[in-house]
Amino acid sequence: RLPQSETQSVDTPVTPQTTRTLVPHCVTVLVDGWRAGACVWHPYKGNAIRNWDIFISSFILCCCFILPYEIAFLTLEEQNSLGFDQCVVPIFAVDVLLQFVIAFPDESSEGMRTWVSRPTLIILNYLGSWFVPDLISIL
Repeated sequence: RLPQSETQSVDTPVTPQTTRTLVPHCVTVLVDGWRAGACVWHPYKGNAIRNWDIFISSFILCCCFILPYEIAFLTLEEQNSLGFDQCVVPIFAVDVLLQFVIAFPDESSEGMRTWVSRPTLIILNYLGSWFVPDLISIL
C-alpha cells in the first residue's frame, strides 16, 4: 500500500503546480525514448514503410499528371473544387516528418547490409541528403 502522499485521488484538480511537474516528465520520457531509438522505424520490420513508399510513389505519379492538367485546362475555381491541391502539401509534410525517424542502410559496410538506427545519425543523414528538396516541395 502506497502512502497517502504518493497517491493521487481521481478527483484531484489539475493545478498549475501539477501541470509544471507533469509536462517536464512527459518531455523527459519522450527525449529518453528518442535517444534510445524507440521512435525509429525500421524498413525491414513489417510492411508500414513499404506501404507508405507505395502510397507516396503513387501520389507523386498522380501529381505528375493531375497538376499539369489542372494548370493547363482548368480555371482556378475548378482547381479549388477538386481539392487535390489541398492534399499535396499535408501528404508531403507527413513524408518529410517520417524521414526523420526511418532507419537508413549503412553504405560503408562491405558485404553486409546494416541499418543505422541512431536518431541523431538519421537526422544528420536526412538533412544532408533529401531534406532541402523535400522542404522546397512543400513550400
